[in-house]
Amino acid sequence: MTEQNADEVIRIAKELNFGYILIFVGYWSKSKGSYEIDTRHYPNGMQGLKEVAEKVHAAGLKVGIHCLNGFIYKRDPLATPIPDRRMATDGQVTLAADITANDNFIPTVESPSDFPSDIAYGLERQGFDVRIDDEIISYRDLTTETPYGLLRCVRGAHRTRKAPHKKGATVWHLTQRNNHYLVDCDTDLAHQVAARYAEVINTCKLDMIYFDGGFSNRALGEEYQ
Repeated sequence: MTEQNADEVIRIAKELNFGYILIFVGYWSKSKGSYEIDTRHYPNGMQGLKEVAEKVHAAGLKVGIHCLNGFIYKRDPLATPIPDRRMATDGQVTLAADITANDNFIPTVESPSDFPSDIAYGLERQGFDVRIDDEIISYRDLTTETPYGLLRCVRGAHRTRKAPHKKGATVWHLTQRNNHYLVDCDTDLAHQVAARYAEVINTCKLDMIYFDGGFSNRALGEEYQ
């Protein structure tokens, strides 16, 4: 449902005797993570979403929004151009030597054997993105024999900025599920994202939110699933 088709969606919902209309995250939100209102579908921003919700309520129906709980899209402002350091990580090694902004081999002190080396799906550990300082780097392979390191790297991945890095810097493996990063629930980023949900719900007087994908937070530990 959008500003443009709200009347038609409401008509269909009433005709089919539905009681609820749920707005999918790809329509009300520009990006998962910061959850800015998508002005392609809601040209009047938050006010437009609020007015659509008022139309739904006036028709005697309820309305809510869908989200992917804890997910951060790789092109979201939280991830690029400066990646938020409160995004979840699930492994780390140490940079073994200074590197320039264009080096595509990332030498490491420790073996990166704990980093994913193949595509995975579902709840398995996955993703080939690491963060060094304020740069995200995507590796295509890794070597677990000396010299240790990450191979065939794409520098400045996902519109972050290429940069030189000093020996001893931490190479953080970014936690990923379904091609998204995750919020580190032990940081106040979790509260920041929750506050954004609350702002949208309260401003637009919505009736519910669907926290989809929450099982992926199991990547952070069983207590978060």
